[in-house]
Amino acid sequence: MYISEREKNALTAIVQKIENELKLIQFIKPYLFVNRTIFKNPPKK
Repeated sequence: MYISEREKNALTAIVQKIENELKLIQFIKPYLFVNRTIFKNPPKK
């Protein structure tokens, strides 16, 4: 299967975009988890 240079560049860009988003998710996940627990059990006044 022959891939042209343009297609290869497009694929590389897509892969990098996905990798960046995965890194972002890994980074945000703990915050989402913390927020969810606080939301479920709001601190009693």
